[in-house]
Amino acid sequence: MHRSVFVLLVLVLDSLCKAQTVPDACPIKPCLQFHLLEANSHFDTRLYDRTLWITTKIVSGDLASAVAANLKLKIFSEKLRDAGYSIPNTWPALITVTEGEHNGFLSWVVPNGTATANIIDPYVTFQTRPPGIVYVRKFGGVPSQIAGRQKAEELRNALIQAQKTFDATTFSAAGYEPLHSLNHHNEIWISGV
Repeated sequence: MHRSVFVLLVLVLDSLCKAQTVPDACPIKPCLQFHLLEANSHFDTRLYDRTLWITTKIVSGDLASAVAANLKLKIFSEKLRDAGYSIPNTWPALITVTEGEHNGFLSWVVPNGTATANIIDPYVTFQTRPPGIVYVRKFGGVPSQIAGRQKAEELRNALIQAQKTFDATTFSAAGYEPLHSLNHHNEIWISGV
């Protein structure tokens, strides 16, 4: 499952945008805004405002399911466009994984102020994430299952050492560039509790 999740992240990033910089300087596509509360060599502490996402389930661990989840979000975005609405390509794309589960979720952020239609889709939902603290570990390199899991574990260990309270079972892999980019800015997100 996790290998296909990261393969999907790469495919999603490749399909969303052909050029992008790190989230602190997103001149081409809008990025999700946050308030940096603290930064150290192990993780950032960010405060995110309420955000709206389109989300679909990755139903199993195979590559076909990951590709199908990406296609579901593309088709949903096309339905919105056909109804006269548009969700701009934004960053990041998130793949959220809960340890011990055999599925995950793929999400694309909907920029604040974007008008949306009430389109019913059995596979895609609008998901509102409340304002909250997110702990972030940044890393470079091509996104992969191994790197994502390793960075998630490193972030968990750093949070324990810093005596932070956090969701120990769920993490999100955030990506900002397509696979063919020369530079990659990847992040692991773990929510504070």
